Amino acid sequence: MKYQATKILQHILLCFLFVILFTTTAFATENIYDFENDPEAYKEYQKQQSNTVSTLSRGDYIHNERYEDYTVLKGIDVSKYQRNIDWKKVKADGYDFAIIRVGYRSYGSGELFEDSTYKENIEGAIAAGVDVGVYIFSQAITEEEAIEEAQYAISLASGYQMNLPIVMDFEYASTSSGEGGRLYKAKLSKEEATNVCNAFCNAAEAMGYTAMVYANRSMLNNSVNAADISNKYPIWLANYTSQTTYEGDYSYWQFTSQGSVDGISGNVDCNFRYIKKPVKPLTIEQTDCSYTDNTIRWSKVVEAYGYQLYRYDEGQDKYVKIATTVGTGNISHFDYDLTPGVAYKYKVRAFYKLYDKNWYGAYSDVLEAPTPTLSVTDLKATKSTTDTVTIKWTGNPEANGYAVYRSTDGNKFSLVKELTAESTSYKDTGLKSGKLYYYQVRSGVFASDASIIYAAEDSAAVTYATTKCKAPEALKASSYTEDAIKLSWDKVSGATSYKVYQYDTKSKKYKAIATLEGKTNTSYKVVGLSANKKYQFKVCAYTENIAGSTKGENSIVLNAATKAKAVQNIKFSKNTTSQVQLTWNKTSGATGYQIYRATKKNGTYKKIATVTGASTKKYLNTKLKAGTTYYYKIRSYRTLDNKNYYGTFSEIVSTTTLPAKISKITYKSYKNKIKLSWKKVSKATGYIIYRYDTKTKKYKKLATTKKLTYTNSRLAKNTNYTYKIVAYKTLNGKTYTGEATTLRVRTKK
Repeated sequence: MKYQATKILQHILLCFLFVILFTTTAFATENIYDFENDPEAYKEYQKQQSNTVSTLSRGDYIHNERYEDYTVLKGIDVSKYQRNIDWKKVKADGYDFAIIRVGYRSYGSGELFEDSTYKENIEGAIAAGVDVGVYIFSQAITEEEAIEEAQYAISLASGYQMNLPIVMDFEYASTSSGEGGRLYKAKLSKEEATNVCNAFCNAAEAMGYTAMVYANRSMLNNSVNAADISNKYPIWLANYTSQTTYEGDYSYWQFTSQGSVDGISGNVDCNFRYIKKPVKPLTIEQTDCSYTDNTIRWSKVVEAYGYQLYRYDEGQDKYVKIATTVGTGNISHFDYDLTPGVAYKYKVRAFYKLYDKNWYGAYSDVLEAPTPTLSVTDLKATKSTTDTVTIKWTGNPEANGYAVYRSTDGNKFSLVKELTAESTSYKDTGLKSGKLYYYQVRSGVFASDASIIYAAEDSAAVTYATTKCKAPEALKASSYTEDAIKLSWDKVSGATSYKVYQYDTKSKKYKAIATLEGKTNTSYKVVGLSANKKYQFKVCAYTENIAGSTKGENSIVLNAATKAKAVQNIKFSKNTTSQVQLTWNKTSGATGYQIYRATKKNGTYKKIATVTGASTKKYLNTKLKAGTTYYYKIRSYRTLDNKNYYGTFSEIVSTTTLPAKISKITYKSYKNKIKLSWKKVSKATGYIIYRYDTKTKKYKKLATTKKLTYTNSRLAKNTNYTYKIVAYKTLNGKTYTGEATTLRVRTKK
């Protein structure tokens, strides 16, 4: 009995010493109220009183085979009970993360308290390059208290970069008399406890964080439905052993509370984090949309720090990141200021954030999320000229405005004009002639900044029109005959064909007589015409394309004529030694005539005169050479629009001027004869000798000779005789005689 009393006394003394030691050394800053109400205080006391250092912190552990292809990171969890920590040494000792207590709920009163050292611990860890998460030691017994704890923990940690989860430390309080506290006493069912844990995590995720539940192996197996939690949130398992046999899912493993870490005095909890690239989000969907926005939502990836949302950019031909969301539960994004009528493509991936690098998961399947089509109807081109196109459409009642776009190839459209919501037509000016233009009118709606976003190119209706070709220029009759006229003109820009029109005098209308395909086919021969007749023509260029056949502007009217037939019945008269007169038959409709002359039939003909007037039909050619043969041809012409249309040349006709007068006759007189002599006359064929007959009182031809002498015999003696001699020239069987030279001679006695 004495022995037992002694033992009791010793136990009382030990407890008293414990209180003195606890309140004056390791927990000098705590009063007995804090000690009795902090659910972690007694647990920490036991940890620090142990002189044992776990060999597990030196590597005596075995990881579950399920984590064979994971990267394993080492970390610690700390509170004010670790006092001053040298975080640089912690980092240098190989510890990459720390989960730091920010507060706790009293296991007695249920009040919330902050950890007095959480700020310096968070700041020190982050500065040393240690990834940080935070935890609150929970004593929540209702879902409302769990939500309150989540909000409290986040309010304390919200100013810091939290790469790791906000953690609910869900365990019973440790007291000197064993497990206790309000959570223990609440005797929650598994379902109730599970709901409390899920409520905490759901609240934390709703505030944009990653949430996690910490619990020991016994708690997970016996007090909650661990699988229900781990399906939504990561689990931090506490199981102090070299190889845990816990069969549920967990992402962190607290394997010892008696770890030794450089930079920390006393024992400390040590942990593993199992990490590999996040899993692929299983679903991605469009949950809402309007003309200018899409709401995109995807399935949650448990434990993700956040997500990156990508949208395909057609201009860059790649997916471009448009948003980064933070928080496991932040699984939607409002994508705004989009273009109506576009099938946007999205994909998303989850990631873990670490101090030295981010771990990115696989992309989700691609989501095609179209914005509604905002288009006009009945778009059509109503009119075109050589440099304008007018388009019209039926307006969209939802539109806040319209934009007219134009393209020359049907692929690349450029903005031409922005119009008000009341507009239903537009005249596009300053265009090129003979060119095909494509048009889109895109409805627009207001964006978030009050600017207007117009419908997508792919969703907008297209119309097209061709500007008219300009009128063909330089239309002329390039050649013509008695029954044909060849027309030619300059090439017209944009033309694919030409039509030739001829005026019909019966219908008094122009009728198309030919269609010429090809932009370079710029001439046409009109045949089957009548000689010496006036005709009227015009030419028009056409453009053929998908818009159909577009008729251009007409050319000016060309007045042209066929050749007149050859001038007929050319005659010569009044031939002298220096002139001849030509006459011919009248050509109906002629403006005038051109006379050409040569000295050889096949020689070079030169125009010597143009006589005007349809009634004029003679010409006196003067200043000719005596005794010279001349060749003539004549053609009529008609003048139309300052151009002469020439008829066919007549047949070549010839005539000659009269030979020159013999300059001097000499003679020799005899009793019964007289011998005459003279000098040669240039170009004369011969000479004719005449003698005056006194009885008839006329000259009588004596002889024709080509010689330059003539002897007149059988004359009477001592008698006077009068002679005249003329040179002559024969042409085409006709004799042309010159002027006579006279001589009186007397025979001798």
